[in-house]
Amino acid sequence: IRIFTSYVGGTCLECLILASLVTVGSLILKIPYAFLVGLVVGIGALVPMFGALVAAILCAFFIAMTSPVQGLTFIIMFICIQQVEGNFIYPHVVGKSVGFPPMYIIVAITIGANVAGIIGIIIFIPICSCIYQLVSEDVLSRLQKVKEVTD
Repeated sequence: IRIFTSYVGGTCLECLILASLVTVGSLILKIPYAFLVGLVVGIGALVPMFGALVAAILCAFFIAMTSPVQGLTFIIMFICIQQVEGNFIYPHVVGKSVGFPPMYIIVAITIGANVAGIIGIIIFIPICSCIYQLVSEDVLSRLQKVKEVTD
């Protein structure tokens, strides 16, 4: 239970980080509705895999109604932010919250997506984190026993 609640907390923190990055990027590029766009993308990021992308496309559509060039600029900015966030920030933040190395987070997401789709992405990180914790505790106890025998 602790690991799952930590996962949810880490995911919410990641959504807040993404919303902040999109808002700051939009303000820097003078894209209209910067705060609203950041909020919508942050809320959309709560849905695994495609939530943030769908929210960004929706926001880009509304921005393009004002200025097509700024709508395209927003999409390019979002893709850049999403690459950094998805490959570096998300594994680090969520991995730290559940006590799981970032590389294993990426592996758990990949396996979860292949096995059970979106539901697999949601549940595989806490499941793999529990397995990782159990295995590491077992290894530590075995190493303690070996150390006691050799002493």
